[in-house]
Amino acid sequence: MYQPLADELRPKTLDEVVGQEEILGEGKMLRRMIESGKVPNLIFYGPSGTGKTTVANIIANATQRTLYKLNATTASTADIKEIVSQLDTLMAPNGILLYLDEIQSFNKRQQQSLLQYIENGKITLIASTTENPYFYIFNAILSRSTVFEFKPITPEAAMKAVCRAVDYMTAKTGLRVTQRSAMRYDRGGDNQYDCLSALMKSIRGSDPDAAIHYLARFLEVGDLPSCCRRILCSACEDIGLAYPMAIPIVKACVDAALQLGMPEARLPLADAVIFLATAPKSNSGYLAIARAMQDVQAGKIGVFPRELQNVHADSAGQEREQGYLYPHDYPNHWVKQQYLPDILKGTQYYEYGDNKIEQAAKHYWDEIKK
Repeated sequence: MYQPLADELRPKTLDEVVGQEEILGEGKMLRRMIESGKVPNLIFYGPSGTGKTTVANIIANATQRTLYKLNATTASTADIKEIVSQLDTLMAPNGILLYLDEIQSFNKRQQQSLLQYIENGKITLIASTTENPYFYIFNAILSRSTVFEFKPITPEAAMKAVCRAVDYMTAKTGLRVTQRSAMRYDRGGDNQYDCLSALMKSIRGSDPDAAIHYLARFLEVGDLPSCCRRILCSACEDIGLAYPMAIPIVKACVDAALQLGMPEARLPLADAVIFLATAPKSNSGYLAIARAMQDVQAGKIGVFPRELQNVHADSAGQEREQGYLYPHDYPNHWVKQQYLPDILKGTQYYEYGDNKIEQAAKHYWDEIKK
C-alpha cells in the first residue's frame, strides 16, 4: 500500500526528531516526562511542520497507549464520545491517548466537554494548535495541561532531515529531489501578521534589504492584497509629510502591480518598497490624528466657534452676524481667528517634523503668523 514519504521518514524515537532541543534535549522537561512513562495532558503550540504530531506518536508508543487522532476542524463531540466508549475494553487496555489537532477550532462548549474525560486520567489529551493557546483555549483546559511551544525548525536542524530524505529517495528510486522549498505561510494566522509587521517595520527602519526580503515572501505565496495595503499604509504613516508625494507615487505602483498581476507585479512593488525604505521619514501626521482622535473619543468636542458655523443653518428671521474672516482677503492669505472650540482653545495636535519639507513649512508660517 502506498505510504507518503513524510510518513515513511517520520521519526520513531526522540533522538530522530530534529529541532526542539529546548524541550526534547537531554534532561529537558518534555523528554523527562516521556521517558518516565507518566505523561500529563499536554498542549503543543507552534507552526505546522515542527514535530507536534510526530512527538504525539512517540508518546503513544512509549506509554503503550492506544492513540486516537482527531482534527477539531471536522470532529464533533460525538466523535469524542465514540472514542471514550473504547475505554476498559480490549481496544484500549492501557488507556487512551487522544491527539486533538487544531483545538482552537473547538468552541467553548466543545472544549468544556473534554474536561469530564481527561480529569480521571484514563484519557490523556495532547492538543495541538498553531495559534496562541492562551487566547484560544478554554482556561479550564489550560489549567489541567502543560503547554510546550514548538519553535520553527532552523536550517541547520532541517538539513539532517533533508539529508535523510535524499538518502532514502536515492536508495529507493534514484529520482532527483526538487530544490524549491515550501515556505510556511498561514493566511490570516500569526505568520501572516508577523510578516506584515516585519515588512512595515523594516520600511520604517529604513532598511531596504530587509523590506525587500519580506516583500519577496508575500510575492512567493501570491498574497498581493496584504502587502499592497501595508505598503500604502506605510507611505502615509511613516513617510507622511516628510515627502507627501510618496503617497501618489506608491499608489501608482500598487495600481500597476494589481493590473499586471504576478509575476510582473513584483517590479512596481519592489520599486515602491525600496523607495519607501530609503525615503525621509515623518510620523507627525500619524501623531496629530492620534491625539485628535483621543480627545474626540473622550468627549472633548465643544461647540463650533460661531465664526465657523454655517450661516444658512440659522432659523429664518433669527440670522446672526457670523464674524468669519475670509483668509484670502488678507495679506499672505491668513488672518488670526479662533478655529477650535472653546474647550480646546490653544490645543496643539500637530508638531512639525524635523525633515526638510516640514521645516520649510514651519519657517513659512512662523514668518507670516509671527
